Formats: sequence, structure tokens, C-alpha cells
Amino acid sequence: IAMDLLFRTDEHTLADTTGGRLAELAGMLAAMPDVRIQLDGFADERGDKDDNLGLSQKRVDFVRDQLIAAGIDPSRIQASAHGEAPAQEQNADSYALERRVNMTVFIDNSPSFAANPN
Repeated sequence: IAMDLLFRTDEHTLADTTGGRLAELAGMLAAMPDVRIQLDGFADERGDKDDNLGLSQKRVDFVRDQLIAAGIDPSRIQASAHGEAPAQEQNADSYALERRVNMTVFIDNSPSFAANPN
């Protein structure tokens, strides 16, 4: 399952409504130990390239911290900051879609100890 968490320009925290929904989801995921989470952070292409990389890292860190605060073990979370993502069009709506953390939730496919006791 993949979803995008969208951020306002130059911000690395989520709006209260989105943050509340993330907390609810994280609480459910905390009870599912086989579930792993991949976070990929982005910024829109406006602004300084290095600043945008730093901003995308802050966004990933914020989401990761929220997941951990909800009880998800940090070892279940992989996170990467990618910096700028080019918008499809040069307008406010397209830029808004690039200010995001993409969260992918998946089941760990590695065999469990019970399935392979050796």
C-alpha cells in the first residue's frame, strides 16, 4: 500500500488533520509486527537544491518520528530523502504534489523462524 503525505511550502510538519490520521494509522501498524514501512521524502523544485534536500530529510524524519512515537519499532522503518522532484507542470497545484513523503507499507516476505526452525 502506498500513500503520499503532503506538506505545505517550506514546512516539514503535517497539518493537524493529516497528522492525526497518520497517528491513527501508525497505532494500527504498531500492532502488526510483520509490516514494514518505506518512507521517501521530496521537496518541490523551487528553491535551492541543497535546502530542498535538507527539507526532504526533515520531512522524512518528522514522519519517522511520528511512527516511532506511535509504537512502531524503528527497525521496521526504512527512510530516504531525495530532495527535489520535478513538477509535471509549472503551477501551484503541481508543486503541491511534489512536497511529500511517500509512505509504502508492505509485509516482510522473509521466512519466519516458525517456518524454518533450522
